[in-house]
Amino acid sequence: MDVPEPLQRKLDLFKGSGRIYRGPHDLFTEDSWLQVMHGQGLTPQTWHPLADRLTRAELEEMLANIRQIVTTAAARLPAHGDFVSGCCAAPAAAE
Repeated sequence: MDVPEPLQRKLDLFKGSGRIYRGPHDLFTEDSWLQVMHGQGLTPQTWHPLADRLTRAELEEMLANIRQIVTTAAARLPAHGDFVSGCCAAPAAAE
């Protein structure tokens, strides 16, 4: 099947610069599009030029903030076994 033109534009933009945009009728969020792109093995050839405007200190601070957000969110998640037991456990067998 041919790739629809709007999707091809989105793929080309990501491959060229790592940029992702969400159209008004897109099902996926930007985070989900990133997962789709990486899941398809797409790697940007370069980064957005505005990234070069950050100083090293600004970049390190931004990455530290992202790391803290992810660490805090992950710490709040249940362990895998607890999640499965609480949300996906098989029904008890009838006696």
